[in-house]
Amino acid sequence: MIAQSTLILAKRKLGILQISKKYAILNYHNLTVRSKMLKNPTVIKTLNKYGTCLVIDSKALINNYNLIQEKSTPAEVSWVLKNNAYGLGVENILPILNAVHCQHIFVATLLEGIQIKELLNGNYQPNIYILNPIVATQAEDLLENNLIPVLNTLHQIEVWSDFAATQHKKLSVVLHIETGINRLSLSREEIIYLHKNPNLLENFDIKYIMSHFATASITRTLEMDKQYEEFLSLTAMLPKSKYSLAASDAIFVDKKYLFDLTRPAIAIYGAVIADMDEQVMQNALYLYSTIQQIKNLHVGEKVGYGHLWTANRPSKIATLFLGYADGIPRSLTATSKVNIGGYMCPIVGCMSMDLTTVDITDLPEELAVEGMVAEIMGDHISLEDFSNSTNSLDCDVLNRLTHRYPRVVI
Repeated sequence: MIAQSTLILAKRKLGILQISKKYAILNYHNLTVRSKMLKNPTVIKTLNKYGTCLVIDSKALINNYNLIQEKSTPAEVSWVLKNNAYGLGVENILPILNAVHCQHIFVATLLEGIQIKELLNGNYQPNIYILNPIVATQAEDLLENNLIPVLNTLHQIEVWSDFAATQHKKLSVVLHIETGINRLSLSREEIIYLHKNPNLLENFDIKYIMSHFATASITRTLEMDKQYEEFLSLTAMLPKSKYSLAASDAIFVDKKYLFDLTRPAIAIYGAVIADMDEQVMQNALYLYSTIQQIKNLHVGEKVGYGHLWTANRPSKIATLFLGYADGIPRSLTATSKVNIGGYMCPIVGCMSMDLTTVDITDLPEELAVEGMVAEIMGDHISLEDFSNSTNSLDCDVLNRLTHRYPRVVI
């Protein structure tokens, strides 16, 4: 019978030493001084069970929303929950909206609106606006679910007006007008037509007239001011209403853009606000994975599909349970890093569908063990850092995250 110490030594030489669940938990505990999220027992338990998880910091989200609310005063503040709350899960985010008494929700599609309606209960019943309705085929569903369509074309207005006449009552709408981004919205010509034919709007309870900035995320104020002036010009031709123009970045640019309702989205989750001297939003998202295996490589050995990385020294390569099927862009491979115990470790080789390989050669020995936690996004790697390393937008990164790993709300 081989002595246990001999067997462990042999496994170390092969680079396939397996550790116990207990040891993994101890490793998480050792990291708590470096990451506040890893002090949470639910996060630790989830990582032990699934190997990867996305942590949503509800206190940070509330702080960010309250800050935006302060900046938006006297306007009200909505919350954009498109694409399942930007990939975080509406079931995880709705209780936070309730906590901050958010009364306005924007989503993209009818199905997104219905999903949220089904999750709502009790006294919390915010207004839900559908940005991209297909009014001709969805009118009854919109009315049945008490969803408010954002009307973007003259044809939609005509269809919804005719439908309202059959209901013998005014129906709620938002009008979306074109001011310079040149995508789905009512054109100046259509606004002029509505001005000349006001009867087309008589069946509506117009909640808001809205538009959207094209350059707020890069703060081109001259172009923003041009859109602002166009917004004033066009709204003057329509019935007096409440107005909404500013989304995330524009809220922080100029108070004149605020009007009656702001529509933040990515900023609430911790995105960097354009042209701000310092980060004002708290990081609210933490993506972790665990080292599943460590291999010891000799000089000249290669890693991953296509052998894109070659060891130029004796190396330790850790494999994480995370890949492009989890929504992590493959472009992360070339120059990006993860953080393990406060140390930045480069991603090497070609990312696989389910796995990512990391060079941990320079990691202290006590951290270079299977079961150790790797931060992909969190205390050391912000959402902005992560998106920059993938040459993507922060909202693009969030919306790609899949549901192959659990979300933990704390």
